[in-house]
Amino acid sequence: MTQPMRAVLDTDTFNEIDDQFAVAYALLSTERVRVEALYAAPFWNRRSRGPEDGMLRSYDELRRIVGKLPRSDSTPVLHGSRSWLPGASRPVPGSRPAWPETNTRLPTTTPGE
Repeated sequence: MTQPMRAVLDTDTFNEIDDQFAVAYALLSTERVRVEALYAAPFWNRRSRGPEDGMLRSYDELRRIVGKLPRSDSTPVLHGSRSWLPGASRPVPGSRPAWPETNTRLPTTTPGE
């Protein structure tokens, strides 16, 4: 039997209902997926006052989902970027608290993990 795929999910969960289903499915599919962490992503539409507010709402939604699912309360939920990236090669300095945490997980990943 193959090992579960290790994954981190970056999601604007509060934005639309499909993300809640995807997060719940991943967290409950422990035989297929080992969710290492959940990162809240920014969004901006009628449900938020801007990218940062959207990310914070998604963070709160992720915390609610994790709190309702069995054996998921130890899954880390982290804040994502508080603003849009200014360009493909120009990150937003200091605005992505999840990034250093991601780097501690991903470099050790090898094919098949």
